[in-house]
Amino acid sequence: MAVILGSTSLDRFWADEIRREFRPFASRARLDFYDELPYAEILRRAAALPSGSAILYAQYTVGAEGVPHRDDSALTALHATAAAPVFGLFEHQLGKGIVGGPLVSAEAVGQHAASVAVRILQGEAPSRIRIPPIGPGVATFDWRELERWKIDPARLPSGSAIRFRPPSFWRRTGG
Repeated sequence: MAVILGSTSLDRFWADEIRREFRPFASRARLDFYDELPYAEILRRAAALPSGSAILYAQYTVGAEGVPHRDDSALTALHATAAAPVFGLFEHQLGKGIVGGPLVSAEAVGQHAASVAVRILQGEAPSRIRIPPIGPGVATFDWRELERWKIDPARLPSGSAIRFRPPSFWRRTGG
């Protein structure tokens, strides 16, 4: 699996977390981190991935060359050249080239941040505020990407949501 993220200190933190979380799977899958490569090289390698590969796209805001990238543009370029399905982490990436999965909602993160801000503005000490981590939501997938990569929806986790599925004949004709 190719892992794509930028080269900021936050990206390095997440790279370490991904390495730690994937350690139990080391005998079954190999992770190749592309965080120290120029973006043109990342695209070249993504285009040449062998069959059975996958790409985990976390975020890409500053590349190894120190050049800022618009995250959506980086994902769009990756999607256009990738020889393997791209999986992401965030709900806002759905519809922009990722297959899907259990995604974190930026809206939920924002709501939590706003609720903390309100509590602080009302006089509560920040050191007393405990917010549980925000986990991923319901596994959600992009129908178009499932079709592109020939992923059978029957293999998705139970309860998964599928977006961007074309309406059925009956829905299109009002039947």
